[in-house]
Amino acid sequence: TARGCPNQCSFCLWPNIYHNHIVRYRSIKNVIDELKWLKEKYNMKEIFFDDGTLNNDKKRVINLCKAMIKNKINLIWSCSCRVNNIDEEILYWMKKSGCKLICYGGESANPETLKKTNKRITVEQIKKSFALTKKAGIMVHANFMLGFPWESKEQMQKTIDFALSLEPDTVQFSLVFPHPGSKMYEEAL
Repeated sequence: TARGCPNQCSFCLWPNIYHNHIVRYRSIKNVIDELKWLKEKYNMKEIFFDDGTLNNDKKRVINLCKAMIKNKINLIWSCSCRVNNIDEEILYWMKKSGCKLICYGGESANPETLKKTNKRITVEQIKKSFALTKKAGIMVHANFMLGFPWESKEQMQKTIDFALSLEPDTVQFSLVFPHPGSKMYEEAL
């Protein structure tokens, strides 16, 4: 439904390389027309909104969900969201319009790492978003990263333990890699 991400996470490649942190939104009508086309032409039953971060604009997401309901889209869908821009209202509309799963980038249980990577989230926001999402009846996929150069083995284990304590439906642990073009790459040099 959109391309780009306004956030400045130091490890992320895509906003730096492709979009310069600018978000280009498609109109709700354009998205609804495509969803109708996918259903009619391909008998689509489930989709993933591959926005960098679907919930950059809460009002837009709610309007999209309402349009999906109004137009009887009836698709199961999933997406990626940030933990610091989620609440009961947006989750209500997401669930009502067919959202099955949200992928969240928690990244680390270490507040210093969250700060150093410019993630601009807190451990408390991670906990709260996971709990609210599960309460809304939406599955949670957790993304965490291991191997930041300043973290000890104990801090990495703390991230693993923290991620598992949140009881996500699925969890992914990715190795940190300073992709050329990211701020982290410049720091690594």
